[in-house]
Amino acid sequence: MPYDNSKPASSPADTSWNPLCQPPAPPCEPACQICRPNTGRDVETIPWEELGAFVTSGVSYRNSAGDRMAAPHGAILQALREAAIEFASDTRVLRRVYRTVAQKGVRDYYVGTLPDERVGLVNRVCVSGRCIDPSELGCCSAGDCCAGGGFVFEIPDKLVLDCAPTCDEECMGIEITYHAVPTEEACVFDRELKARYRQAMQYGALARLLTLPGWEWTRPDYGVNFDRKFQMEIAAAKIDAANSFASGRRSAIAQRSF
Repeated sequence: MPYDNSKPASSPADTSWNPLCQPPAPPCEPACQICRPNTGRDVETIPWEELGAFVTSGVSYRNSAGDRMAAPHGAILQALREAAIEFASDTRVLRRVYRTVAQKGVRDYYVGTLPDERVGLVNRVCVSGRCIDPSELGCCSAGDCCAGGGFVFEIPDKLVLDCAPTCDEECMGIEITYHAVPTEEACVFDRELKARYRQAMQYGALARLLTLPGWEWTRPDYGVNFDRKFQMEIAAAKIDAANSFASGRRSAIAQRSF
């Protein structure tokens, strides 16, 4: 049954329809003894040059003197940014978990992101151990906010709870799971884009560089071919994420021929 976003007929004080709204709370208890385990991975970043090294050879050319030249660094960086943004947005493989202290009576919280990243889509919000999954509420993406049912995410980084916590809570607190996307000015990237998705980044960047008009290396036909490979890598990564990155599944997909 689809989630009903509307309030049932009830007295103004009745907020039991909302998963975060609770009956009048007893006095706040001491801090909990068992904290929520760390479910997020530690993120390592790399400079864009580490990804760009795999792209440079694909857009080299010879000048009038016969010397082999590479595409300008600025062009390669911009192509990598665009490829990484599309890849991360479509696949949702860059999962992040942000935690902060729950404050009594406070509904607004700001999501902390890594440098050169932004929130692409909020996956789940937990308040003092009570979790709300947007799959039951509808899409809560950075570009299409959804109201009702627990929380609203407002771009670029503001989370608004329907109901404020009734106690200060440091241990369980607020836990926000989201999918990250590189910013349009990113100069560093998640190491996973090289370690696990290097080929996808190469295909995506070459697809853009080879279709730039007016450059010596421009080959639109090659660019279209690389874009087709890039889209296939995106499709494979979506399966990767859906399988929770289970061992062995990705390699069986990635080794197919193009």
